[in-house]
Amino acid sequence: MRRTRPGIAAREKYCKPIAMTSILTRAWQTPVHFATTVKPEIPSPQAWTAHLQIAAAMFAAAILLAGAAALARRGERRDGRGARVVFALAAASFCLPIAVAFAGADFLDARNLIGALLVLLVGAGIVFGAVRPRIAGTLATAAICALFAGLLVVSASTSAMQRPHYQGAAGSIGRSSVKRMVVVPRTSEPPLSYYLGAQRADGVGRPVWVREIELYSSAPTHDAPQAPFRLVGERSTQNGMWVSRYESPRPVRVWLSPAHATHMIGEGAGALVTLPPITAAAP
Repeated sequence: MRRTRPGIAAREKYCKPIAMTSILTRAWQTPVHFATTVKPEIPSPQAWTAHLQIAAAMFAAAILLAGAAALARRGERRDGRGARVVFALAAASFCLPIAVAFAGADFLDARNLIGALLVLLVGAGIVFGAVRPRIAGTLATAAICALFAGLLVVSASTSAMQRPHYQGAAGSIGRSSVKRMVVVPRTSEPPLSYYLGAQRADGVGRPVWVREIELYSSAPTHDAPQAPFRLVGERSTQNGMWVSRYESPRPVRVWLSPAHATHMIGEGAGALVTLPPITAAAP
């Protein structure tokens, strides 16, 4: 495989998974994740969770806009001016990364825009603290707190709104008696590296001698490793993922680029290298 320069490889590794969703889609999803939860992604395998996230975000936005309108009509001029300045800063900190993403440096993600949320919360505090009558601000704050409390209860009782069970996923992948490469989604790379006892640094961008390649993907893959690797097993797991195992009769020097790893499983990917377990010698 063609060798990529380190800078290009790093950009492929971190930009491509984000860029698989359009910039405009991520732009409107970011406020929804701010008001609700980062997980699950939208759309979600369980459609009702996405509907809940969008409805909760619209409810929070409606309360904030109503408070801002009331402050503009009845609030003090100083409070209104302060709120406008803060909201302008929030809008700038939100829109500037979108413009940069359209220009080519696409790192647009809710986690990367967390600074805009902080400024927005400051603006919301000004609105709810200065709106008249004061009972209106108190009721609005109580409604937002009740919304967040309800979301905490729902997310705590809904597996789709929590992080994946990576220990179980590692158990589904299993161990191997030979040195192997495991191609996994990039977001799963750190926890699976821990539970599999893998070497993350050896997986992508450098040659590795392995006898097995295992693909851990959300759907059966059609980009199989080339000969002498052959498919020896394919199965689905309890968490809806697929594990495909390819074996070679002899160690093969594999050089996997970030782009190729991504193409193999159909999403942003990383690669782990696991070693066979060390067995104690017989006395």
